[in-house]
Amino acid sequence: MSQTIEQQVIEAIRVLPEKKQMQVLSYVKEISQNEVDETERPKKRKLLEKLEALMKELPPDAFEGYPTDGSFNHDHYLYGSAKREQE
Repeated sequence: MSQTIEQQVIEAIRVLPEKKQMQVLSYVKEISQNEVDETERPKKRKLLEKLEALMKELPPDAFEGYPTDGSFNHDHYLYGSAKREQE
């Protein structure tokens, strides 16, 4: 029969010196005090969803005039090096 996580933790702690056991106890107390009920936390939105929401707020012409080869010619736009032609 497999051991529970609690049993595994207890076994691992038993072999530690008392000073280390006190550190473990301190850590467990700290994380149990900081524990928040998952139902109280606001739902996290994925990054893509956040970006899409922000993009909807922009006017349609927000990116007019910006270069379309920025990733290819980033050295040109950042440092003024010669502009490369895309193939």
